[in-house]
Amino acid sequence: MPGTRLYVGNLTPAATAEDLRELFKEYGSIDRIDMKKEGGFGFVEFMRGREGEEALVKAAQGVDGKELHGVTLAVEEAKGPKREGPRPQMQRSEHRVRVEGMPRGSTWQDLKDFARGSTSLAPLYTEVVRGNPSVGIIEYHGREDMMEALRQIHNTELRGVVVQVYEVSF
Repeated sequence: MPGTRLYVGNLTPAATAEDLRELFKEYGSIDRIDMKKEGGFGFVEFMRGREGEEALVKAAQGVDGKELHGVTLAVEEAKGPKREGPRPQMQRSEHRVRVEGMPRGSTWQDLKDFARGSTSLAPLYTEVVRGNPSVGIIEYHGREDMMEALRQIHNTELRGVVVQVYEVSF
């Protein structure tokens, strides 16, 4: 039995929830739209029940392959259960380093790969600082791991650019 949630792939950063609402409204009553801008995808969820299930089938057939902002959309029934409720609490640490001079377009995944790079250390958490994409934060489980990472990754290359790494003091 079909669900009521569609995956919409190949969204450009210019795509909005209103764009999706306009594309899908003719197929049935939309309950919600969930955009995942960084991933270039989103979900359109129709009202529950038989009407929503029928809307899903028609919308998947009607919108898959259409263009939005010059890019061809990939539309299919969403796989897996919908995640509901609060996200699990993320583990954080006070053992942090600041990475400066990161190349434009770096992601938290790039930072995590960089932190693992030549070390056998596993970072606990990484992020690119909002509003300052040339700066990242890497957190480690303990002080010893953080100090070893400082020794190994300071003045090394991240995606072809030499970055500086400093301890963050609290």
